Amino acid sequence: MSSILEHPDDERFFIEHVEPLIASVEQKGVYLHFLFRCPLSGYEVPAKIKPGEELENSLSPALSGNPRLAGLLQSALRSGSERQEGTDYTVDEIEEAACDAFESVSKEFFWDGSRWTHWEADDKVLNFLSYGELLEGIDEEQRAILRRVLSSVALADGKVEASERELLETLLGGDSGLGSHEGVPSPQELKKLKTRSVAGAVVCLGYAIACVDGHLDHTEEELLSTVCEAVGLGTLKQWELKKTAQAFVFDEALAHTYSEGSANNEERLEVYKFGKGLGLSIPDLRELEWRFLRRTGLTPET
Repeated sequence: MSSILEHPDDERFFIEHVEPLIASVEQKGVYLHFLFRCPLSGYEVPAKIKPGEELENSLSPALSGNPRLAGLLQSALRSGSERQEGTDYTVDEIEEAACDAFESVSKEFFWDGSRWTHWEADDKVLNFLSYGELLEGIDEEQRAILRRVLSSVALADGKVEASERELLETLLGGDSGLGSHEGVPSPQELKKLKTRSVAGAVVCLGYAIACVDGHLDHTEEELLSTVCEAVGLGTLKQWELKKTAQAFVFDEALAHTYSEGSANNEERLEVYKFGKGLGLSIPDLRELEWRFLRRTGLTPET
């Protein structure tokens, strides 16, 4: 790799991981202009770079097994009015330049252990908020079912913590439903939730109520499992909804921890303990903290 690359031995920036993001590459003078595109969201970001000085005119066979990238690079190597003498870059040099160029914009992307995506793609906190927005448009009959499910979850373990009451009032617009609780809706009543998306949103908010006190009680999860069964949501979807709610709750805890704009190691340790109590792994917590800091424009303490 060229000297521009900060981490030449970091496999995240090897060409096999950068190549799927390359939407186009074009040469203008001595510069190569790359356009990187997230495979999930379609988010695009440009980057330009001047490859190394020692140039050759021959093409490397390195991409014989990768016709898509080879085609992009052949386009970059075509002669044009903006080309300058001595700027026939080899495939190897363009590969190195692609890795260098991507690293320069990689703060816009998240590495999930196997691939890069835009940092907002599959952001569980944003997914949770979209569920909340979805429920804003439901009718009164469905809203009554939502209120009963959420209040049932809050009461499932025999006590309602202050954090549960506060989140209930936030989600339900000030009406927690605890004062006139009618019990868990029957399977027939739950079927009045008109779409799977609405049913999923109800379950996701139910998990948020269950987790906001820092502990997911088995009685709360059993109740939500019953709801999922009644509305036809499988175990994989239920797991996804739980993870989404846990991410939101941990994100809210991070917002409190970073309320002054930064957090020391002791404060971060405490919020990580809270996250582990929710059932999240250390890699989960690191990803969620990274996304939180990226979303809010903050940086971790050094």
